[in-house]
Amino acid sequence: MGERHPGGRSAVIVWTPGSPVWDLNQFVPWFAPIVIGLTILSALAACLLIMAVWFRPPGLRCVLAICAAVVIVHFVGKVIAHHSFVARPFVTDHFTPLYPHSTYTSFPSVLTAFFAAIAAPMFFAWRRAGWVTIAIALEVAFGCTYVGVHYVSDVAAGLALGGIVGGAAWWALSWRPLGRGVDRIDAALHAFHLRPRPVNVEGV
Repeated sequence: MGERHPGGRSAVIVWTPGSPVWDLNQFVPWFAPIVIGLTILSALAACLLIMAVWFRPPGLRCVLAICAAVVIVHFVGKVIAHHSFVARPFVTDHFTPLYPHSTYTSFPSVLTAFFAAIAAPMFFAWRRAGWVTIAIALEVAFGCTYVGVHYVSDVAAGLALGGIVGGAAWWALSWRPLGRGVDRIDAALHAFHLRPRPVNVEGV
């Protein structure tokens, strides 16, 4: 456990509110720019994968599931924030985070939930890209804790929330009434050469 430096910039890992602060910056000060850079690149990579999956057979269903999941996660996060406020690590332990952030409630990590909500449908639609997006979600979760804006418990809850909602959105679109609607839209997009010909076999 590292020594706390109130008011200083710290790279930290805090498991839950009230738990010890692990100040990593004093041991690996060169690592912070790498974490921040990887997190930004991960966000860009996730956007590129969403664009790429669009052109795979189950791409429409995947993109619709991602959009629905992200919207649901946003509103669930708002509801949780309305009923429960958790001060962020840098507020509770009086240090400056490595990445500027508001003092809005810490639990859950909605950003992490967004990436998990992307990863779940992507995993079902395109297995190889799904593993990449899972890795991206985990990297974002680590980055959020490392820069001091979230507890580990926040990002764990975000991963669970996004994964469950994303998976539920994917499977909801296989429900016959919704599935038929997706197929009709897919056929129309194919007619305008905006999507490949619909195929009933999911990508691997």
